[in-house]
Amino acid sequence: MSEKMNRQGGRTNWGMRDPMIWLAAALSLGSSGSAFAVAPTPAVTWDATGTSDYNTPTNWDPDLASAPANASNQFLTINNGATAAINSNAEGAFLILGLSTGQSGNLVINSGTISTFGEIRVGGRETVPDDYNSATPMYVANNGGTGTVIQNPGSTVNVNYNAGTEPPVASFYVGDSSGGNANGSYTITGTAESPSVLTSGFAANDAIVVGTGNGTIASFTQNAFTTVTSTGFIIAGRKGATGTYTMNGGVLNAQGASGSLGLFVGDGDTTGIPTTSGTFTQNAGTFFLTNGGSIGRRGGTGVYNMVGGTLNQSTGTIVIGDGVGTATKAGTNGTFTQTGGDVNAANVTVAQIGGTGAYTMSAGTLSLTGQMMVGAVGSTTAGLLDANGTLNLSGTGAITIGTNLNVAIGSSTVQTA
Repeated sequence: MSEKMNRQGGRTNWGMRDPMIWLAAALSLGSSGSAFAVAPTPAVTWDATGTSDYNTPTNWDPDLASAPANASNQFLTINNGATAAINSNAEGAFLILGLSTGQSGNLVINSGTISTFGEIRVGGRETVPDDYNSATPMYVANNGGTGTVIQNPGSTVNVNYNAGTEPPVASFYVGDSSGGNANGSYTITGTAESPSVLTSGFAANDAIVVGTGNGTIASFTQNAFTTVTSTGFIIAGRKGATGTYTMNGGVLNAQGASGSLGLFVGDGDTTGIPTTSGTFTQNAGTFFLTNGGSIGRRGGTGVYNMVGGTLNQSTGTIVIGDGVGTATKAGTNGTFTQTGGDVNAANVTVAQIGGTGAYTMSAGTLSLTGQMMVGAVGSTTAGLLDANGTLNLSGTGAITIGTNLNVAIGSSTVQTA
C-alpha cells in the first residue's frame, strides 16, 4: 500500500481525502503514486555505523544543515544495517527502514521524546518515485528490505504530519513491498510511570498496516501501558503477506469512518491472493473497534485469538470468513477462537457469501446488541456461493444475543458441549 486512491464521478483522484469512498467492499490501497505537495529532496541516507543519534546532521548523507525536519520534506532512508536512536524530539516527512531487497535499518525511540512523521515504512516501500526532484514523479514497484523499530517506555510517536497534499500519506506500515522480501517488526512498550503512545493518521482513511505484498513478513507487538491509535483502520496481513499483531496489554483504537471497516485480518485484496495470512492475538488490554471488522477476507486466511482483555465494537458487523460477494475469491477462511476475555459487539457474522468461518468459544463472554448470523447465503442470480459457518460453544463460554441467532440455509452448524 503506497498511496490511497479516491474515486469521484468516475475519475481517479490521488491524494484527496473523502472517508466515505472506501467502504468495506471497495477498500482500495493503490500502488500508483500521487503528486508530491512539494517534491522531496533526493533520498537522504543514513551513513553512521553502530547506534548513533538520529538528530545529528552529519549522520546523514549528504550531511544535513540541521536535524531532519518535516518542513524540509526529506526522503530519509536507513539501509546500512545500522541503528538510529531518537534521544530528543524528532521529525521526518518520509522515513523508510530497509528500503529495498538486501538493505536493512533499525530505529530505537527512547524515553521522553516526541516524534512527528509524515509516513513511516518499516521494511520496504511498495513503490518509490523515479524522480525525487519532480512534483509529479512516476512510481516504480519495489521489493522491500528489513526494518525494525523499538519504541521504549515514555515516548510518543505521531505519524500525522500534514503536508497539505499526499504523499506523505500520514500512515504507518510494517513490511511493505510490491511482491516480496520485505520483513518488518515494531515493538512498543510502556510502564505505569512512563506510558508510551503511537498515533497514526489524522483522517478516517489513514491506517496502520502490518504486512502487505506477496511474500512479506511483518509483526507488531503492543505491550502493557501503551496506547496505539489509527484514526482510520488497522490491517494485519494483506495482498499475499503474513502479518501478525500481538496485543499484550494497553489500549488499541481503530476509529475509522461510519459505514466502513476498522479491522482487516488476512485480506487477499481484490485479486484474492490465497497466500495471504493474518493473525491478531489479544492476550490482554482493551481494543476499541468503532466500526466493523473482517477476519479472513477475499481469498485470505484470518485468525483472531481472544485470550484475555476486552474487545469493544460499536457499530456494524464483525465478519469471520468474508467472501465479499464474489465466488472468484476462493479459499477465504476466517477463525475466531475465544478462550477468555470479553467481546462486546454490535453484530457478528460467521461466514459470508463464499467464505468459510468458525467461531469457537470455550471461555469468556460474547455480548451482542444485535444478532449473530451463522452462514450467510449467496445470491443465486449473481452466481455467488453459499457460506460455510460454524459456531462451537463449550466450557464456560457464554453468549448473550440482543435480537436473534440466525442460522442461514446452506452449510452452517451450531454445536454446544
